[in-house]
Amino acid sequence: MANKLINQPSQKGNNNNTEQEYYNLYYSENDNCVFTPASKATASALTADIVFKIVTNRLTNDVLFTTTKAYKKGNKTFTNFNVKVMPTAGEHKDKYVSAGFINYYTNSLTEASSEVERTEAIKHLREELSTLTPEQVSKHITTDDATQIVSVL
Repeated sequence: MANKLINQPSQKGNNNNTEQEYYNLYYSENDNCVFTPASKATASALTADIVFKIVTNRLTNDVLFTTTKAYKKGNKTFTNFNVKVMPTAGEHKDKYVSAGFINYYTNSLTEASSEVERTEAIKHLREELSTLTPEQVSKHITTDDATQIVSVL
């Protein structure tokens, strides 16, 4: 007996797309982390090329990495990294502004980590990211992106 297919409307979802935009950073054959823009405004201004330049410090502006507060998820502790840039013009000239966060980068930092350990982790992260090529930075495809792609097929 064949199943009868019924055309039913899909469940109504949130019309405000809340999917977080982020960029995958494939810094080695087996490892990657994620750059998440600091805000929707920042996300709308970024491209993969700009993210590449920020995380590899290939800007004329100064780029500062700091650690975030460690948090626990299950029995694992995670510490992410805040990435700040210093604009050379405009309202925020000569002030560090958060561009985004590096998430899912494997490290052993905890709440108890010393400043020396944090500095060493940032140094190691920056060394890893310095090897990136533009092809190793890609934007995560959101629902809106996928809809646009499919609409032109």
